[in-house]
Amino acid sequence: MESRFRGLLLAGLCALFACDAVGTAPETGQAPQRPVAERHQPQPSPGRAVAPSSTASETIDALSSQQGLKVDAGDFVLRLTGSGCRKFAGDVVVCDQGNRLEIAAADGNLLQTLQPESVFVDSNALAYRGPLDKSGQPDTHTFVMGDANSDGRDDLMIWSGREGAYGGPSFDVYLFDPATAEFKHNQPFSELTVGYLGLFRVEGGRIKTASKSGCCIHVYETYAVEDNVPRLAERVTEDATKGEGDYAGARSAGG
Repeated sequence: MESRFRGLLLAGLCALFACDAVGTAPETGQAPQRPVAERHQPQPSPGRAVAPSSTASETIDALSSQQGLKVDAGDFVLRLTGSGCRKFAGDVVVCDQGNRLEIAAADGNLLQTLQPESVFVDSNALAYRGPLDKSGQPDTHTFVMGDANSDGRDDLMIWSGREGAYGGPSFDVYLFDPATAEFKHNQPFSELTVGYLGLFRVEGGRIKTASKSGCCIHVYETYAVEDNVPRLAERVTEDATKGEGDYAGARSAGG
């Protein structure tokens, strides 16, 4: 009798656990669902980093691919794609159609998307991030990140043209807006890269530019920044056309 009772009890327990298993199993052909927050979590965008030795054709292939060209800029990751890219000179490529620049955090979280009209890509100098004073050499990099308006936050500059002095690089300048946590295009800052010798420098909270005419006339300008607008504070013109012994210089204050 006792053994029969034990058998019935064991059978009942097995049946009970079997019912539990059926009740908790997912329906046939359906995988367990992840929490909504996890499903909607942005994922890192795959990209293709171009090595310094890449040729123009390899760079174009990367830019025109779905993955695009990926640039590591510290706590930012830039991913550029373009449908109208072609060789400009040497290994420099210019893209002037269908440009899309994704700006993401290092963890892959997409922060912002820009659509620059034109981008010059040099696989030998893709990105520079650091100070914009004399210690840095960011002039011909495709992407430059540094504090342009001296607010303690890095801004973004994109090599967008050849409107610098003597066909040198010119840039579109995007200042970081802490209110929106986005980079916003600033036309007055961008204009300070047109007609000048390379990208401006930032020293002591002021912007320094240099330009020249011919061999001997050099112009140096200093700008103060007011409400994210550069205001001319001083212009120095050096004229050496009279020879070393008759050097002439002029200094004027900004309006």
